Amino acid sequence: MDTEDSSDGSGTGSENVSPAAEAKGTIEEVVLDHDNKLEYLHTMMQDQQKTLAALVKHLERPNSSPDFQDPSPWNLKDGTEIQRRKILGQLNDWISWYNDNYPGVEEHVIPPCWFLHRAVVQELVAVFVAWQAAYCGLEEPDDAPAYWHERILHPTIARLSRDKAAGWGNCLGAHREPHAPDFDGPEQPAFEAWLDALSARAKPVSQSVKNLSFG
Repeated sequence: MDTEDSSDGSGTGSENVSPAAEAKGTIEEVVLDHDNKLEYLHTMMQDQQKTLAALVKHLERPNSSPDFQDPSPWNLKDGTEIQRRKILGQLNDWISWYNDNYPGVEEHVIPPCWFLHRAVVQELVAVFVAWQAAYCGLEEPDDAPAYWHERILHPTIARLSRDKAAGWGNCLGAHREPHAPDFDGPEQPAFEAWLDALSARAKPVSQSVKNLSFG
């Protein structure tokens, strides 16, 4: 009787595993599923933190337009005098570095008179800011430096060197130098004088109006 009961019973232990237990999968699968959920929650939390930070910033300026954004440090049109002098000073140093490290054909050397061309100033600021984005802040391998060389640096320098209206295409006769220009030489005072003149022209309109006489 005992033998018949055991043979007629529920069989082996493996046949007694419930469908619910099988559905849970292995321990590795459960851990992986939990990791994925934690990563998703972490991403959601970061998005919420960004949203809250934006709301706090808006609440700190309740009278400002919701679409208003502070000018970037490289915004020469709307930035402050301190911002302009800082970014242009950094650009001046970067141009000296560029001419030292990219000794190509003479036409591709940025001439010492670059700051006397308003369009050149704007374009070189853009090239410099893009260089900062490609070479600063990255910790993992990235194709940004290669993209900067291929799509930003070389096309811009080549175009400005040919452009006789907005670039320095007409300056080769006056500034023809086979090597990197020395910015500690005669051109440095001219650059400093240009910065001072730029600051003088950027006075607020209200100040200019106060100085008017209607006698």
